[in-house]
Amino acid sequence: MSQLLAVALLFMLVAQSPLAAVSLYPSGYAHVVISEQVVAFHPVNISLIGQPEALTVSYSNGSPVPFALSSGSVQLIPSANGTVYVDYYTFSIVEKNPVAWFANFTTPYPTEISLPYNASLVYINSPPAGASVVNDTLVLDLTPGSWEISYTLPVPSAPSVAPSPSVPSTPTLSPWLTYALAAVAAAVIVVAYVTFTRARRRPATVALRDPDDRIVDFLRRSGGSATEAEIRRALVIPKTTCWRAIKRLEREGLVRVERRDKENVVHLVE
Repeated sequence: MSQLLAVALLFMLVAQSPLAAVSLYPSGYAHVVISEQVVAFHPVNISLIGQPEALTVSYSNGSPVPFALSSGSVQLIPSANGTVYVDYYTFSIVEKNPVAWFANFTTPYPTEISLPYNASLVYINSPPAGASVVNDTLVLDLTPGSWEISYTLPVPSAPSVAPSPSVPSTPTLSPWLTYALAAVAAAVIVVAYVTFTRARRRPATVALRDPDDRIVDFLRRSGGSATEAEIRRALVIPKTTCWRAIKRLEREGLVRVERRDKENVVHLVE
């Protein structure tokens, strides 16, 4: 009886198709998670979507799974029945043209793809199996095959300027108050002139040090924004070193840090 149950379990696990989830970031990076049911000691070959970076394989309880990476796929021999998760980032399936962002990839699995926050779908080469909006994020259910998806990101809106209030007429100042204001204005002009003269003697640019300059260069190549985690992974920088560099750049007025969805998003200030 136990042997029959084991065989039935084996067929159930093998019959379940792998699934993939792809999350697109505004910087052009994509986060990919592929889940597959496995049977203990049965070799598994999992095809990847795009060229992987920072790839890990783990069981559902978080324990790591030994694997080999070769020719766009992961090979492993699991030591237990259950689900394994292949988790990685890729920069190879998304590119930007002057008009929009363009995702082009082939998936052998049913795939759920999430566009960046507030992105607008411009083109898709085939109708998706399903679509939904979750927290202002468009989520598409794709069937196995080749997909071409074009989308645009929201343009940051300029801060609104409140209309100037009407200025009431002011009474004529007395002569002594006029002289006092003139003296204050003259002092302000002198201070401004001295400050300007000193500023001209300073270097026009701030010399950045590594990894500050690499972070600024990465932000420029990523469309002006990226999460702190994306910066660390792309530049292979320790977490503490990366955060100190970002805070230096923020103090120098070169970047702006925004807290969004429990992540630090770094924006380049041009």
